[in-house]
Amino acid sequence: MRSKLLIRLALSLAVAFLGLELVLRVLLFGTGDLAQSVGRRLRQARYYAELDTDAYWALDGQFRTETRDAPRHPDARLGWLSRDVAPATYEHTGLGELDSRRPILLYGDSFSACMTNATDCFQGLLARSSRDDSHVLLNHGVSGHGPGQMLLMLRSTAPRLVDLNPLVVVGIFVDDDLERTALSLRQFPKPRFYLEDGELAYDPPHPGGRQAWLEAHGEGITSYAWRLLTTDGPRHTPSKEALNRAVLAAIRDELARLDLEGFVILFPGLKALRAEPGMDWQEPFLRRTLNELGLPFVDARRDLEAEARRSGDGVEAFFIPSGPATGHYDARGNEVAFRALVRGLEGEFD
Repeated sequence: MRSKLLIRLALSLAVAFLGLELVLRVLLFGTGDLAQSVGRRLRQARYYAELDTDAYWALDGQFRTETRDAPRHPDARLGWLSRDVAPATYEHTGLGELDSRRPILLYGDSFSACMTNATDCFQGLLARSSRDDSHVLLNHGVSGHGPGQMLLMLRSTAPRLVDLNPLVVVGIFVDDDLERTALSLRQFPKPRFYLEDGELAYDPPHPGGRQAWLEAHGEGITSYAWRLLTTDGPRHTPSKEALNRAVLAAIRDELARLDLEGFVILFPGLKALRAEPGMDWQEPFLRRTLNELGLPFVDARRDLEAEARRSGDGVEAFFIPSGPATGHYDARGNEVAFRALVRGLEGEFD
């Protein structure tokens, strides 16, 4: 009798779970009015996949209709570029403005490229500083790039500028950049980095855009109901640390090969500054690893927290509060983070 009850219970649960799966798929991908209205709140990629997985970005692209199939400035090697860097040649539009001044080559993601106008970004801040007579900042930051793409951008641009004795600065967004290295898809296909027999290697971006990537790889999700019940945040794993350490070591080795000066600037976001759950390993790892590798660095946390204490405004005052650029530094945040960059230029490392 008991075994029959258990069998019936198991079958009932299986049928209920299958029903939940079918209803969920209709709500997530249905085009009818009911599916659109009821399913809107469920169409969040973070409910079904971790941020550090291709599956997350595959779903994010399907749920957000504003995502384009191809980036505005595609590149076969790096995936996509900013409008300031020419595809294929990787020549920066600001090279003609040097006038014998020393170039500062800034690499990074949207925290380096800035989500403000260029005047309030680091190149504009440097142009309005006392260093304008001796330096020009050529911003190679690209929104969405991770450390691996920064390495490739460095390799694609710095060697041809060696005769100008450039100073290299690599900006790393503490909250999220380390999650991007192993991805083969973000908004668009990107180079995927991995370790092969302990050595850093990478695959080029999948050709043909996001839809071609989806057709080749799929979303990698068997059950959305199961994912909804079990998905947590990005995972801190030794392999993630090992991969990012290899990328940072490759950046150091490239600077040494070219005999160029350089340093890293850490850009903490709101999650890191607030020490939110999941933010307990990135900054300590970066600081420890950069010290071990002998890569000088400055941490903008020092400057942001000092200004927050001085002004009494709190660190939230340095971030864009709403809209597509939510969570990025605003003009004031850029100005405070620029102080960290200046400390690096003066050799005052953390």
